[in-house]
Amino acid sequence: MRELVFEVMQEADGGYTAEALGERIFTQADSWNELKANVREAVRGFYFDSTAPASVRFSQKALEGSGAWAPSLRDSGWIVGFANPTLKR
Repeated sequence: MRELVFEVMQEADGGYTAEALGERIFTQADSWNELKANVREAVRGFYFDSTAPASVRFSQKALEGSGAWAPSLRDSGWIVGFANPTLKR
């Protein structure tokens, strides 16, 4: 797998959830920076005995029924490289 995509949603309480598309990986956090760290940790754990994807990308999802986007995600375009199996920060 070359790229793993996480669907990110900002919850009504201000926290975030991220769910991988095509894999059974889910995590949540109170802040955007914490979510990025949690995704790294979740991917490391999921692929502990196999080759991790080359990169991880986030896809934004609107708050259900509101059409609102998480402001800190709008311009992020954040991609994490996972080419190194040790997943250094």
